[in-house]
Order: sequence, then structure tokens, then C-alpha cells
Amino acid sequence: LTSLSGRLDGGSFAATGSMALDGLRPRSLTLKAQTKALPVEIPETMDRKLDSRLSLTADEQRARLEGLVAITDGTYYKDIKADLLSNMLDSLVKPTSARPRPTAPASPWLKRTTLDIDLVRHGSLRVENNLAELEINPDLKIGGTLASPIVNGRVSVTGGTVTYQGREFTVKQGYIDFLNPARTEARVDIQSQTKVGEYTINLALEGPLD
Repeated sequence: LTSLSGRLDGGSFAATGSMALDGLRPRSLTLKAQTKALPVEIPETMDRKLDSRLSLTADEQRARLEGLVAITDGTYYKDIKADLLSNMLDSLVKPTSARPRPTAPASPWLKRTTLDIDLVRHGSLRVENNLAELEINPDLKIGGTLASPIVNGRVSVTGGTVTYQGREFTVKQGYIDFLNPARTEARVDIQSQTKVGEYTINLALEGPLD
């Protein structure tokens, strides 16, 4: 594949690659792809534009996807239900177990494909929903496999506000750390503050995300 390129909603993509065959059976694969300001939408949740440089190499037994993904512009806008009492009551009243739905068998290549991808920000990345207006800066590495990705690194909150009980709190510092090398496990530390009359109220959110 000497050249494959195109444009999508103002963004662009390009790819090159080759495949070696043993008879009619693929023996090895090399594919390189780049994107520039490519729009990626998660419906009713998030809009973002991505720059990326990725390469995929594979033989008959395993594959590896590596490279860099940079968010040049993104907004997470899905509203969040933050009524803790209602959430607890819902968990007590509604059944928590259900019969699993049948699913199609997963491709074995999901487990055979390892990941080594850096995820960073090269522009603006915001949270704008009913609870917060934040500017965030991810510095993450995605490892593991396609079947079980593992995220490590830190997401920093560089500024913004959190709304709680009708009050707007200014974020003084905020981090979401992914420190477990064996699985994706987020730990939150967000400190915010507001003033009501002559009183200063501190609101802290700390601990594992679950």
C-alpha cells in the first residue's frame, strides 16, 4: 500500500503499509497511519479531534500497536447524576444481578495484540457538564492488550469549577492518577474551595474512582 489518504470533516488521514504472504496466507504485516485534526465523536458524551502517529506490526502469532495520540481539541459534556442518597437507594431497591446477554466470541487477536500508546494533549480539553467546568491535561500511556488495555500516568486538572449543593467551588488542584501497572485503576485527588459570607468552605474529593 503506497498511499492511502483522505479528509473527513476538516481532518485528514494517511496510511502506508505492506503484507508478506506465504501462498495465500498472511505471514507478516506492517501498517503506518497518521491523522491530523481527525474528529472522533462519542454520541451524547464527548467530541474530540485527534492527531496521531500509529504503527501496527504483526506476524502469524502476535501483533503490536504503538505510537502517539494527541487530543488537539475535546469536550466531555455528558451530565452526571450526583445525588449520593438516591444512588444508594437505587442500589438497594433494584436488583444488581442479571442474566448475561449472549455475546459473539471475541477474536483471539484482541488478546494477541499488545499496546504501547502515549496519550497527551496538544490543545484544549474540557469538561463542561452539570457538575463541572474544568480544563484537564492528560499524560497517559496505554499498555496491555486490545482485549484488556491498561492505563498508566496522570490526568491533571489545570483549572475550573465544580458545582455542589448549588454552590460553585473553584478548583485549587486536581489529579487523577493511574498507578497500578497490572490493571487500570484511577485514584482521585481534587481540592476545591468557595466562600459563603465570611466563611471559607473546602470541598475535597479523594480516593479510588470506584
